[in-house]
Amino acid sequence: SDRTAPFYPTLGTLWRKATREYPLINRYEHDRAVIIRYINLVKKHAGKLNSKIEKIVSKHSAIAIWGAGTLTAQLFAQTLLKDSNIKVIYDSDPKKDGQLMNGIPVKKPELSSTLLVDDGIDAVVIGSWSSQDDIYRHLVEYCDPDKIFKLFINA
Repeated sequence: SDRTAPFYPTLGTLWRKATREYPLINRYEHDRAVIIRYINLVKKHAGKLNSKIEKIVSKHSAIAIWGAGTLTAQLFAQTLLKDSNIKVIYDSDPKKDGQLMNGIPVKKPELSSTLLVDDGIDAVVIGSWSSQDDIYRHLVEYCDPDKIFKLFINA
């Protein structure tokens, strides 16, 4: 959707065997603009992100990240999160379960009211920009809202 594109640029293709040739459509300028807009948004928010992350890690000793995607990888590369006490990364994608991201285990969570206690977690950082509100609404059904942290306002 148009709402997702500036936050999460991806490249995808669909193929279908055809009996005639179809012209290739050059979307270079469009795609380049989307990627530049995304990079500029991240740069604009980098200082704010570090400030928010610093507040979270200074108050919490065992942190989980919700989401093992592009944004989380970027947060590890460009923010204080890389030096924080991240115990686990939760992701609902079963293909990521058991993998490591930045040396941290990725786990498909079994949602329950004791999930954080069972895993020794005292804070969850949502590692998604475009889906953070949906993730937050889902997590508050199981976790104390004061332990769930959004990094973006009005995502």
